[in-house]
Amino acid sequence: MPSNAKEFFQTLAFGLVPIAFIWLFGQAIYETFTATTDVPSFSTGFIVVASGAAGAVGAGVAIAMGVERSGGFKGYAQNFGRISWPSGNEKWQEIIGWVYLIAYFVLGALAIVAWVMQSGNEAAGKPNLVPELVETLASAIWGLILAVAAKVYNQT
Repeated sequence: MPSNAKEFFQTLAFGLVPIAFIWLFGQAIYETFTATTDVPSFSTGFIVVASGAAGAVGAGVAIAMGVERSGGFKGYAQNFGRISWPSGNEKWQEIIGWVYLIAYFVLGALAIVAWVMQSGNEAAGKPNLVPELVETLASAIWGLILAVAAKVYNQT
């Protein structure tokens, strides 16, 4: 249980953000994969909340991945969990961290696949069916993957 109001709101925010991220981007990616003639469209509120959640989760993942830590990905998950729930026990911090990391990388990878598969080919008469929201997540995760790969390559 959080020990003060600041920590309570920090934990609440970091608990709701991944839920919003998973739900909204899961829906957007699903609609992209199932689109056949028209680009899926979303309300302004949907786009704003999804983009904010992606920014928060992406920033947290980037920070966690950028902090030197022993223990491989388990160490990165613990770093992120500490950001999310500072006074939580280490096991729960790690679980929260894994939820963030897995959700971001899985949905990001699905966004890349949707982007590639549904981007169309106007010369062949196939329309682009990828909404900008999914394209943005795909390009953001692609950039993070390249940065992580460069970091791993430079450490070996």
